[in-house]
Amino acid sequence: MKKFWVEFKKYLFEVLAIITAITLSFLFDEWRDKRKDRRDSIELLSSIAENLKTDTTLLRMTREFQQKMIAGEGHILNHADSLETDSLTLGLLAFQTYPTFRKTNVAYLTMVQTGQSRVLTNKKLLNQVNDLYQVRYSIIDEWTEIERKTVLEKNIPYMNVHAPFVKRYNYASLVNKNARFTSMMKDDEFRNLLYTDYNFKRAMDGMYTDAQKYADSLLQKVNAEVKMLKD
Repeated sequence: MKKFWVEFKKYLFEVLAIITAITLSFLFDEWRDKRKDRRDSIELLSSIAENLKTDTTLLRMTREFQQKMIAGEGHILNHADSLETDSLTLGLLAFQTYPTFRKTNVAYLTMVQTGQSRVLTNKKLLNQVNDLYQVRYSIIDEWTEIERKTVLEKNIPYMNVHAPFVKRYNYASLVNKNARFTSMMKDDEFRNLLYTDYNFKRAMDGMYTDAQKYADSLLQKVNAEVKMLKD
């Protein structure tokens, strides 16, 4: 009987040793995986932050350009009888131009295509990143395409038919000197096209403003998350 208990204790000790070794192995693997996920999260979020930093700069530049075009078109609409040289030229060029914003989404596309989003534990932050790229930027893309078609299919063709030729787009030189130009500036079709384009550009400016504020705020949150993961 005594021999049995000795053997039993030995067997039990071996079983416990095996169980302990397996448990420690699982814990080590889990610890190693978490460390890897943390490193991957830092790398992914850092890349997204770099893209957002570029986007906020591009959005700011696009807004500034957009606002100049709006001001030029607005001047023509509101001061038809007292047009200023620079504003007239800017307004007519804006009428034939559409803004473009090329988002920087390399990091986001990589995350989506490789499934790296799984390493991000802050799901609220992930949802905000998705909202920016999938919703807000998509709306800007859609409206930009509408403006592009309007400019290319309506505004420029109108100018090609009705506007007299002038070198270097010096439209100001035609004021009160060219009957065809004077007639075009008073034409209801031209003013309707200009008014539509003016209001569309104003609406897009609001989208750019909201997107810039959202991207700025998101950039701060991403940087804060990276800092927390590194600490």
